[in-house]
Amino acid sequence: MVLTKQGRIILDEGCLTEDFIPKTLFKRELQFRIIYNCLNPIREGRKPTHIWLYGRPGTGKTTIARSVLNQLEKEAGIRSVVINCWEKKSLYEILDHIVAELKIFCTKEHRTSIKLDRLQRHLGKRPLIVLLDEVDRIPSPERSRTLYTLNGIGNIGLISISNTLKAFFDTEERVKSRITPKILAFALF
Repeated sequence: MVLTKQGRIILDEGCLTEDFIPKTLFKRELQFRIIYNCLNPIREGRKPTHIWLYGRPGTGKTTIARSVLNQLEKEAGIRSVVINCWEKKSLYEILDHIVAELKIFCTKEHRTSIKLDRLQRHLGKRPLIVLLDEVDRIPSPERSRTLYTLNGIGNIGLISISNTLKAFFDTEERVKSRITPKILAFALF
């Protein structure tokens, strides 16, 4: 709590952090419900509908997606991994982040194929949702390779977040055809 001479200004300093997710998300209930419904089949062991969220910065794309992930974890124990694609811009880096988050023993193996194999064996039929935040930061050919590869792993659901749909349109046709995401726009209020 931050105090001034007049009294309290901020009751919970945690609300100023980047990872803060409010308990109530105003004016985004529809987007929450759409994302939730797309991912819901994962609770029954089926592959979910992948989702592509786009809109200007600050419209709540990441917050709503993380809120849905929290809800699915709380309700059904569905694991998720959030990846910041400003920092992780290759399939190798993304797989490395996923295996680290899931605490999969990979020693110091530097081959993508080994990480992918270990991830597939670790997951088996268990579900996982991968949120690729700022996916438009991954160069187009690598983005196509990443989406194609992740889609091919068992019960993985993908949430891709970008500022515009250009990143989706720049993805190879066979990848777009294979992932067939539900596209959801986030407009300013």
